[in-house]
Amino acid sequence: YSQFIRIQSTGIDMEALWALLTDKDKWALPYPDFVLSVNGGAGNFLGFSRKFSEKLKAAVLNITAGVRKVWIFTHGFNVGVAGQFGQVLEQASFVGSDVSNIFLIGISTWGNIYNNQMLEDDENYSKGGATLPGEHMRRYDYEKGELDKDSSLKRLDKNHTHFIMVDDGSEGCSGREIQLRTELEKFVVTKMRTIGARSGRPCIPPVVQLCVEGGKFTLLTAAQAAQEGTPVIAVRGSGRAADQLVWADE
Repeated sequence: YSQFIRIQSTGIDMEALWALLTDKDKWALPYPDFVLSVNGGAGNFLGFSRKFSEKLKAAVLNITAGVRKVWIFTHGFNVGVAGQFGQVLEQASFVGSDVSNIFLIGISTWGNIYNNQMLEDDENYSKGGATLPGEHMRRYDYEKGELDKDSSLKRLDKNHTHFIMVDDGSEGCSGREIQLRTELEKFVVTKMRTIGARSGRPCIPPVVQLCVEGGKFTLLTAAQAAQEGTPVIAVRGSGRAADQLVWADE
């Protein structure tokens, strides 16, 4: 099952969030060797050709091959590029590839999640499984209900292993998680540098942002990442925002 936390949009203690992610008695994620921040289409997503999808799958499996621990950040929804990455990992697992060292982490705006009430309803939790103090097992139906085609709400992707849900009180608004995502990406590099120095084995996991298609919020996320020194790679030919970034760079 996937694990999630709902947090405020500002004033987050990054040390506390890091402890949630990595402490053995919490989410227990291994320290990452590589962090891929996937930034791209979620709303007016135009879709990929089969050829492009196959290239994406090959690239992801190549990046994540071997024993390296990989964190992949996405917007966490079952549409667009995040949905594509979820499918890639699901298909890889189905054919026997070892994806146990890959952790797909959705960083989403709480008010943009369809049926988010299922995650806070006290009557909607599972009795099975062991939980930590203060935790509950909740059932989220990834398929329940019809979405209005004009709605800004989106379903979560079932293939993500973890979710960080940013709640600023808004409803149906996108992009409220961008600042936290940028700060977290920067913090991971700083934290791993410190851990490496203490162990005498300097280790700074490469954090790279990959822009695939996308719109306004893709451009905003890429801009904030670049300002913090995170390398940004725009995939030429994927469409919209990514192609605009390539054009601007050239």
